[in-house]
Formats: sequence, structure tokens, C-alpha cells
Amino acid sequence: MDGVPVPFEIVREGHAQIASNGVAGITLLDGDGRVFRRRAVKGVGTDGARNVEWAVAELGGVRVYFDGTNVVVTRQDLMP
Repeated sequence: MDGVPVPFEIVREGHAQIASNGVAGITLLDGDGRVFRRRAVKGVGTDGARNVEWAVAELGGVRVYFDGTNVVVTRQDLMP
């Protein structure tokens, strides 16, 4: 899940929660779940430092991590 992130904006439409970076998005239709962001700076203090951002949808203990290109589905609590 590398690359230059475009920030995800998260909105709620009725019971749906939507995270979109203007190009790609993830939608959670169930009102019992949640959508949030995970952000980090990888390689702090080096010339290769880069921002990483994931949109995360969680439902029933299962999390979907999305960086705009790649999707990871797991019960693990991952960090960028």
C-alpha cells in the first residue's frame, strides 16, 4: 500500500458512509459499521519520506483497508 496518497474525504449519506479520494472510493452500507482514515509518514528523517493514507471500513470485526488502489480484508488492526 505505497504511493502518494490523495486524502480521503469521508461523508455520511443516510446509513451509508463513503470514503473517496476523488478517483476511487469505498462505501459501507450498513449503519452498524464505521469508516475512518489511517495516516502515517514512512521514512521520517530520510530523503525517501512519504505520506501514506488508508481508508478503513469496519463491519462486524472485519476491516477493509484501502489505499486507493489496493484492498486488504482482515480482522487484524493494521497500521500504515
